[in-house]
Amino acid sequence: MKLIIAEKPVLARNIVQCIRQKGKRVNDRTYMCSDYYITHLAGHIMEHVEPYKINPKWAKWRLEDLPICVCNYWPKEVKKDKQELYDNVKSLLELDEIDEVVNAGDMDAEGQLLVDEVLLDIGCKKKETRLNTADTTPEALKKSLESLKDNSLYRGLRDSAEARGIADMVHGFNLSRAKTLQTGIKINIGRVASFVVYSVVKRDKDIEAFASREFATLFFKAFANGKSCVVKVVLPKDDRLLDEYGYLSDPAKIEELKSIIDGKDFSGEVKETDVRRVPPMPFSLLTLQKHMQRFKIKPDETLELTQSLRDKYNLITYNRTEHCELPMSYYDSHDRDVRTVLANLRDMNMAYCEEPGYKSKCFVDSDKVAEHFGIIPQNVSADLSQLTDMEHLCYCEIAKRYLMQFMGDDVDHRKTLTIDLPEGRIAKVCQTVLVERGWSRLESLSDEDDGEEKEENVEIPFTDEKEFLLSDCRVKMSKTKPPKRFTLADLLAHLKKNGLGTPATRDAIVKRQFESGYLIMSGKFVASTPLAHRYVENVPEEIMSPEVTRKWENIQERIENGEASIETLVKSVLESIDPIIKGAKADSETIRENRMKLLPPFWKGENSYNYRDGDFIKVIYRKSGIFHKITEAQARKLLEKGAATKANLFSTCKNEVFKADVTVREWRKSGKFLVPEIDYVIAEDAHSESDSKK
Repeated sequence: MKLIIAEKPVLARNIVQCIRQKGKRVNDRTYMCSDYYITHLAGHIMEHVEPYKINPKWAKWRLEDLPICVCNYWPKEVKKDKQELYDNVKSLLELDEIDEVVNAGDMDAEGQLLVDEVLLDIGCKKKETRLNTADTTPEALKKSLESLKDNSLYRGLRDSAEARGIADMVHGFNLSRAKTLQTGIKINIGRVASFVVYSVVKRDKDIEAFASREFATLFFKAFANGKSCVVKVVLPKDDRLLDEYGYLSDPAKIEELKSIIDGKDFSGEVKETDVRRVPPMPFSLLTLQKHMQRFKIKPDETLELTQSLRDKYNLITYNRTEHCELPMSYYDSHDRDVRTVLANLRDMNMAYCEEPGYKSKCFVDSDKVAEHFGIIPQNVSADLSQLTDMEHLCYCEIAKRYLMQFMGDDVDHRKTLTIDLPEGRIAKVCQTVLVERGWSRLESLSDEDDGEEKEENVEIPFTDEKEFLLSDCRVKMSKTKPPKRFTLADLLAHLKKNGLGTPATRDAIVKRQFESGYLIMSGKFVASTPLAHRYVENVPEEIMSPEVTRKWENIQERIENGEASIETLVKSVLESIDPIIKGAKADSETIRENRMKLLPPFWKGENSYNYRDGDFIKVIYRKSGIFHKITEAQARKLLEKGAATKANLFSTCKNEVFKADVTVREWRKSGKFLVPEIDYVIAEDAHSESDSKK
């Protein structure tokens, strides 16, 4: 018998459905039917161990112990909440009747690795094969089960993902420790996380430094045969009247342009054409997140909603996808699928009307579709009243976008007047009228609405006129606008554009930057904090650049093709971070001074109020056990009365000495509060490295 190990529960269910044989459930995670045992994981159930589990000396943060490195094999352990999944696979592999194991992970590097790493850790000795899971429709899975491949053919894919994982550990752990010990600021450096912080800080600085410039746009009335309309003057990019920034801003040149045009006749032409607008593509996770922001739903909330629609109700296809295309097989079965969707949406006033034979550009040959395609409804009947309001809204938007693919194009009648002016300039106006509705009958909010100011749609009264008098000039003065601040969806799109992260990881990485205090929300926009600015000031720009990822990907591609090894990538990372580690060690003599300068004058810790006074830190603890808290006002009063005494603190880290003010007193009651006696100690090994792996 064969044991099929699926990447996630929903894929295991799909495989069971495609076999369509009577069987029995072995346990909550395993089903047996025909000649198969079918079980599942839940993404990666194993993770790399912390450095101290490899070498105890790496538990302490010390510059002299850097770099931390394991080039070929970084040990792994089962995640704490995934042990039952691991034990289930292990017990199944011990069955004598199983003689073949089928890897049914996603058809990407991570999908290959997450099953293989479990088999390697268990020490599987049985035959290993690979199931093609690019298309998870029952028909496609059935064909794939009939043509399993040797799993060893995908070893390069697995090693590529493993190399990236180890490289992230080496990159993050070493740089986080080096820069934290060098600057005294807790700095968690990660390949993607650092780029997130850098991008927001840079955008905020660009906005702060932005100098608005005033520029002019000229409008004239065009007259012919007793009719008129307003036209806009458009200048070539290299026009001699434009300033160095490409704007018409000089008052004298504005007047010169007016004098060239005003009151003169020019030749022109009216053109009319019908323009077809194809339906917007089915949603990827990113485009859905951006779309749902129009309903005041945040990107992470959209991710949770789609996860619920998929895992809880099985109503939609795989949700963490980068892609919008659909396999051609989904067009072939669309009559059945559309009927199911419309039945689910029977309580809605749907304006669905299919155009016979219409097939949108989203449908492509199955062999050209990525392992994960667009998010669309599954062929599953459901009572939508069981969904929450937000789940219902999310499903409806996904369903409507899917239905649009069969409703035909929208058709606009476009009428354009273009008047030729001297020196390559033109005066132009365009009129657009929607003459035939297709997909937009289902559109709740315009996908074209990006918040930008739109020009008025002017009516053009001309037809075949050739000569036009331009007069009645109007000069509109405008100001250039600063770059837009990031929304959460914009920031996720920025990561995708630069090839960083995946739909499965981006939200979590961005969220950690908020939790770490680098980012905050300012209304609907993402803003950087002073801590983020200090972070960027102290981390080399090349470390925060997307070029880091691009260099890694080049080596990963060679690993996939068998032209390089895991060690190749890890050694490349070590070479790139070596100068930074050496620089941190060279600066070790100034660590104390740097730390004191970078501390704020006052900050509230979890248990204490802290003040910086020159080369000293004053500390008042504000709670102990079940006792009342001391207030900030009382802490300030105690400090003013000299309640704190000076003392030196020596850290365990070589060559580092810190001075601090420490409260030294007995516990005594002061009103309803207690004044504490407790020492303040700086713990060099108290830093968290949880953010340093991505």
